Amino acid sequence: MTRERASSASRPQARPIRAHLLATSTVVAVAILCWCAGAVTAAASGTLCDSQRLAVATLRDKPRLLPVRTTTLAQLSKLPKPSRLSQARLADERRVYQLTVQVIRVQKETDGVRLVLSDGAGHTMIAKAPGCTTGATAAHRRQMAKARAAIRVCSDAVLVGVLFHTRRHERSGAPNGVELEPLLSFECVAPAIPFGH
Repeated sequence: MTRERASSASRPQARPIRAHLLATSTVVAVAILCWCAGAVTAAASGTLCDSQRLAVATLRDKPRLLPVRTTTLAQLSKLPKPSRLSQARLADERRVYQLTVQVIRVQKETDGVRLVLSDGAGHTMIAKAPGCTTGATAAHRRQMAKARAAIRVCSDAVLVGVLFHTRRHERSGAPNGVELEPLLSFECVAPAIPFGH
């Protein structure tokens, strides 16, 4: 009798513990599923941004950009390289440049579209159209989205983009590390038009 009473007395306590463990494991499972779903959705929508100096690269810092200047890859590759880079925008990263180039490679990445540019005379450079533009002004977001949608390999393309300094040294990049990021305009024009590079 004593053993039966002891076992029956312990049953009510065991039930709440089991229920608590079941509820806890359910919450953990739901949290993991939500996290996975969010990661998949972000990857599908191109919002996984891992760009260096993200606020500068995506105009999230809402800079007052300077008027557009026409230039060449050769001229951009001669710009001085900063001695150090911080997360803040440098003074010359307010400059917007237009140039006519060959787009020799287009690569889609998790954080946008990467282009390799060439002038046909040995100068190459990287340009990027970010997919993660949250925080930029509505006007800049529209410009970036339109440019990104128009990108393709092209023998003569007119690009407009913001000067950007990067820490990376890429084989196909400019020797001083400058890029155009973000792109604000992209137009592929007929190769017969004598724009030159």
